[in-house]
Amino acid sequence: MPALARSLAAPCAALAACTAPADSGVPDDSQVPDAGIEAVEVLSVPDGPGDLELAPDGRVLIATRWGSDVLAWDPATDETDTVHHAVSGLQGVAWDPGYERLWAAVSDNIWGSLGWLDEGNYVAISSEAVDGTPIRLPEDVALAPDGSLVAVDSSMGNLLRADTSTGVATATPITVGNPRALCFHGGDLIVGGADGVYRVDPHGGAATLLDARPARGVLSWEGILLADNDDDGVFVVGGGRVGGTELLGPGPMLGRNGILYVSDIAGDWL
Repeated sequence: MPALARSLAAPCAALAACTAPADSGVPDDSQVPDAGIEAVEVLSVPDGPGDLELAPDGRVLIATRWGSDVLAWDPATDETDTVHHAVSGLQGVAWDPGYERLWAAVSDNIWGSLGWLDEGNYVAISSEAVDGTPIRLPEDVALAPDGSLVAVDSSMGNLLRADTSTGVATATPITVGNPRALCFHGGDLIVGGADGVYRVDPHGGAATLLDARPARGVLSWEGILLADNDDDGVFVVGGGRVGGTELLGPGPMLGRNGILYVSDIAGDWL
């Protein structure tokens, strides 16, 4: 089945209405309203949508999960170009702050690595940690405030950190079930997994539960922390549902010009 991009027209006011009071703890559906915003199909991605990033020119980058391409889609013209054709098994992509290098996490579900994309090439910098711990299934990647490359290995249950200049990596066990998504929110490292959304110490691995709902994608957007899963669609961490409950398997998200784009992995939608 071809994959279609889906978007949620979710302005910040609608998201704020779903936000729980600061002292509410785990969300109570009786206290926090749902926005009920519906998803709209916007793009076909035959090789399956994966991680999303924003290109320097404002286009939406889509890392295909079953192919070997990174696509660039212009929402204004609906035109799509292949900007990288390098390696299969792309699990995550992230620009460095200066948009000079597109970093990536790659895996064939047995062995994985961290590296960067250079037009038609993938340059791996780390396939194991300095202590010999292998990288198996890094499913998301981001640049930390200190410039290091950070990823979560869902197969090993580790937080990965790699020095982008030397490739030296560390693997730290974290108490997050099947960690599959990460982002930085207000300087904090946020990790989503099968047993909830956590704030994680990037050095020691200690995890603090923020929301007990499972999360396949997490995103910090306009000061609001979002996550998603199969049952709840997109939701505010510690708050109510935003929408997208019709998505079969929502995952990576990207906010652009007041619109939230969501990869529907299980349904082959973006």
